[in-house]
Amino acid sequence: MLDLISVPEEISSEVHTSLSSFSDQIIDDRHKALLDYWTGKRAQRLMPDRSDVDPIDIPKLLPDIGLLDVIDGGRRFYFRVVGSNINRSFGHDYTGHYLDDVAPIGYSQFITLLYRKVVQTRCPVYSLGKCRYRDSSVRSIQRLLLPLTKGREDVDQIFYSTCLGGIQGDFQDASQTVNDIITNDGQVHILGASAR
Repeated sequence: MLDLISVPEEISSEVHTSLSSFSDQIIDDRHKALLDYWTGKRAQRLMPDRSDVDPIDIPKLLPDIGLLDVIDGGRRFYFRVVGSNINRSFGHDYTGHYLDDVAPIGYSQFITLLYRKVVQTRCPVYSLGKCRYRDSSVRSIQRLLLPLTKGREDVDQIFYSTCLGGIQGDFQDASQTVNDIITNDGQVHILGASAR
């Protein structure tokens, strides 16, 4: 089971006042493509409606994206869909499960802070960090979290992409799963509402 060395009570983050400044922080082209897609579907609204998003539009991104349901305003998160590359990287298929039921406690606490940042700000969040495993190897992890609504002002779902490993997600060793992460830290960027 995971023993996270420290889980912050709050995540410090940099708020960007322009889409280009936010986008400049993103390393992986798959994240940039998803952000462009989300931005196009959002149009002039704060966030797109879930009905605006169609996976058929982005077939090349499907292995690296997922969709989370926000339960009770962010009290819990349910994995509606998880892409095959994400499942392989984490060594487990989270589809159809609640985050806190399947993820190790330390990791669950950390990622919940990121998800709640999206719910509270109603803004995209990008995080870039490193995961250090018990065998002392280090893998990069990048997450792009994008809010979706269902005809309301509140965030009902989070559309996300995750790349674990090298910059292009080259993590292939299924024997190293998320259960082996002992630290997870890094940079968090938020696209401020006034920038959209």
